[in-house]
Amino acid sequence: MRKKKILLLGAGREQLAAIHAAQEIGLSVLAVDGNLHAPGLRVADHGVHLDIRDTDAVTMLAKAERVDGVFCHAVEIPYIVATVAQRLGLPGLDPEVALRATHKALRYRCLAARHVPCPRYAVVETVDQARESADLLGFPVVMKPVDNAGARGVRKVSCPSEIDMSFHWALRYSSEPVVLVEEWLEGPEISTESVIVDGQIVTTGFADRNYALKQRFAPYCLEDGHTIPSCLPASDQTAVLQVVEQAIRALGITWGVAKGDLILTNKGPKVLEIAARTSGGRFCSDMVPLATGVNILKPLLLMAVGETVDLDLLSPRFHRAAAQRFVWPPPGRVVHLAGIEEAKIQPGIHDIVLDESLQIGSIIHPMTSHADRVGHVIASGETREQAVRRAEEAVQMISIETVDEVGVCLLPQTR
Repeated sequence: MRKKKILLLGAGREQLAAIHAAQEIGLSVLAVDGNLHAPGLRVADHGVHLDIRDTDAVTMLAKAERVDGVFCHAVEIPYIVATVAQRLGLPGLDPEVALRATHKALRYRCLAARHVPCPRYAVVETVDQARESADLLGFPVVMKPVDNAGARGVRKVSCPSEIDMSFHWALRYSSEPVVLVEEWLEGPEISTESVIVDGQIVTTGFADRNYALKQRFAPYCLEDGHTIPSCLPASDQTAVLQVVEQAIRALGITWGVAKGDLILTNKGPKVLEIAARTSGGRFCSDMVPLATGVNILKPLLLMAVGETVDLDLLSPRFHRAAAQRFVWPPPGRVVHLAGIEEAKIQPGIHDIVLDESLQIGSIIHPMTSHADRVGHVIASGETREQAVRRAEEAVQMISIETVDEVGVCLLPQTR
């Protein structure tokens, strides 16, 4: 009997989790990546070097290979996945919905029109328009590209003198000649992940986002991992979940997955993002399974090839804790790297991953987006406090020293 074949767009290190999950449920994996050296191309049953954003080329490949489903994990290409699936008559999201849940301006426009709480915003084409919009919204504001992810191109703008630089910074990370100007909101931030089966929304992931280092990296908005379970009161968590479901329905996501980022303001939860894709940063593949036993990759892969999903797969098996913290070496040339193996054997350490490029002599650039992060630690525990302590102590054990361009030794990484 022929195995069903899944086309996975993206075969980098993070996508290995999806490749393994597909193979474990008996699917044949056709993995595609624009990077010839992507590790998933060697792990998949069949690997193809191809630009995953070339919709026509991907469609031709999928048709020739007679795939039964199309999927991506932790890649901001739901519109391409949906388009290829629709062209081939395969299960998937409406491409119009996928685009609406990806493009920041379209998303906010949809949410605001349906009275889903979200930041006040403006889409601008010039510096003058940005300045006018910032004045109307009130400083500080956030400026960001409309079509990128991972905090690329995002800056907090505290005063008028920062408008020009921030506008052009956002523009360089956008494929469109427009920039989003958004009101700055204060409050705890939350990440969620929901699976939508036959219109039913099941939220399997709910975590506190850690912005303890926000001042260190200002004006860039860099997150230092997640923590499960949330420390928010039950009433606040319920309010967040209600807004998540409201946003998912407003955007028209009736199938697949929805990744959410929200902020709990003094006026209640507001949506910062609802995207029709799985989370990056090992959230759904490691963090949530460690804390609850639920891994949504297998159910989503089954849905992608037209199989029925048992909702019991989305129910927690247990309630433990998990914490992720990132490694933040100072900018410069790496001259000392130690402590990694010692950190790995500490109690509760699930995983420590450093970028393959991180070695003696490599250059650490200033951190401006999540793409610049060079490694992370994931730890588990019986309690939230225990998981956080284990993760942060492991990060402290990792010693990375750098020197600047003139040879002056910089301080070792500190938290």
